[in-house]
Amino acid sequence: MGWPSGIDAPELAQSYGAQAQASLSRLVLGQAVKVAYSKTDQYGRIVGAVFTPGCQYANLEQVATGSAWFYRAYQCELSAAQRILFDRAETAAKSARLGLWAQTSPTAPWVFRNGSNPEVPICP
Repeated sequence: MGWPSGIDAPELAQSYGAQAQASLSRLVLGQAVKVAYSKTDQYGRIVGAVFTPGCQYANLEQVATGSAWFYRAYQCELSAAQRILFDRAETAAKSARLGLWAQTSPTAPWVFRNGSNPEVPICP
């Protein structure tokens, strides 16, 4: 399929990881998705925007439902319009306490993996 850009979901071993995976599965499993991409990551995975057959933007949907974080460490790889969409979707999910945001203090996956927050770049 591809690795969604602009987002980071909980790891399976962390709180809400299985639910995040189930959310993504409901969106795309068994479907012919389209992935718009321009890069691969350090592990050779395609990183891109995932669209369902009905043109639903799966990356944004995961953030909007509280199944993933907007991954601001890589925000400059997105257009300004995309950054606004992801930021608004995350803010709305937090306010509504959707998905992982129902937890008192959810741990971001990058903190779970590395123990620290990455630097967030300022985009032009």
